[in-house]
Amino acid sequence: MKHQCGMGRETLRQLNSTLSGLSKRAGYDITVEDLLHQWEKFVEDVEAGYDDSIYEYANDLGTRSLLNEIVAAKPDHLTASLKNWLLPLDQRFFDATTEALRAVPGTAPTSESLWCTRIPKMMSDELRRDLFGAGLIK
Repeated sequence: MKHQCGMGRETLRQLNSTLSGLSKRAGYDITVEDLLHQWEKFVEDVEAGYDDSIYEYANDLGTRSLLNEIVAAKPDHLTASLKNWLLPLDQRFFDATTEALRAVPGTAPTSESLWCTRIPKMMSDELRRDLFGAGLIK
């Protein structure tokens, strides 16, 4: 039986085993399915016009960073379906965002985490003020 994200139970079980350390760090259980759902919901929110603060935005970007840690921690044969599922969502995110002047505060950008330097094209006045105050937009 396949899950909504198109990955089989065994693949998800193996990927979820990587999350024990991340779950300890977060203080609650994290599953691949939860992270995928959160990233998808966040992308939808960005497409519709993000209406929260810079702090929430940075926190939401952290979901994608956690997914990247999972991809980096497992062999390619286990993460291929995860990467395939993320690719269209990441493209949608990039289409709905623009490059910021620097990384969003509270994120840990790497050469593989380009999402940390992206800001929504459509956003609330609150987020626009936050981004301006943080020096991410002019």
